[in-house]
Amino acid sequence: MDEIILQVRNLSMQFGKEKVLDNISFDLHRCEILGIVGESGSGKSTLLRAIAQIIKPTAGNVLSGGIDLTAIHGKKLRNARKNIQMVFQDTFSSLDPKMKIGKAIEEPLEIHTTLKKKEREAEVLHLLEAVSLNPEIASRYPSSLSGGERQRVVMARALSLSPEIILADEPLSALDVSVQAQLIRLIDSIRNKGTSFILVSHDISAIRCISDRIAVMHSGKIVEIGETEAVCSNPSSQYTRRLLEAKNAKGLSYCHGQDHKSQKP
Repeated sequence: MDEIILQVRNLSMQFGKEKVLDNISFDLHRCEILGIVGESGSGKSTLLRAIAQIIKPTAGNVLSGGIDLTAIHGKKLRNARKNIQMVFQDTFSSLDPKMKIGKAIEEPLEIHTTLKKKEREAEVLHLLEAVSLNPEIASRYPSSLSGGERQRVVMARALSLSPEIILADEPLSALDVSVQAQLIRLIDSIRNKGTSFILVSHDISAIRCISDRIAVMHSGKIVEIGETEAVCSNPSSQYTRRLLEAKNAKGLSYCHGQDHKSQKP
C-alpha cells in the first residue's frame, strides 16, 4: 500500500452559527495528486487553510509526519508547516509588488535555511528552471509577468523548502487553455519528483486531467471521494453528476482524458 503522508480526521470549522466544514476525513499518499472540487461556497478553500493551520479548525485533527498540527503552536507549528506549502489563488496578493521575483523566491531560503547568499541565489535560478521560467525573470517585478508566469513563480517559491505536500487553491483558474495545459504538465512533473498535491478547483474537467483521486465537496461535506475516472465515469452522488453535466466536455482540448497523467512512482 502507498505511504500515507497526511491524515485529515473529522475536521470541522464553524464561523458563528455557520458550519463551513463538517466532519471531513481523508488520507493523502506520497506522490499523489488529490483534486477537491465543488462550487463556490462549498468549503474547498477553507479546507486547505485548515489543513495548513492558517486557520485553526473548530474540531478534528491534521496529522503529518506523525505530528498532529492542530495540537501545536508557535515555533513547533512553523517548523512542521515547512513540509506543507500553500499556493494561494490570488498570485498578486501572494507576491510583494515592490519585491523582485528572485528575492521573493529567495526569502523562504533566507528565513528557514543556513544557505549563504550565493548559494541562495543559485538555488533561485535552479527553482526558476524547475518551473520552466527564464532566469532573467529573477530581476523583474510581479506586475510585469503574465498570470501563468506568476503562477509558476509562486509554485517555485512553494518548492523552495522541498515540501512533501503542496496545497494549491484554484491554480488553473483565470488562465487560458494553453497555459492551463502547461501548468498541468508542470504539476505532474513535480509530483513525479516526490511531491504530493491537494488541488482545489470549481472546474471538475480541469481537475480530472491531473488528479489520481477526486473528492467532491458540497455544503462543507465530502459527498464523494474515489479514483478519478471511477468518480467521473460512474458518480455515486447526484451532486457530482450535476457538476459533470454542467461542465460537459469542457477541457478536453487540453486534457484528452488522461494524457497528462503519470503513474505514481
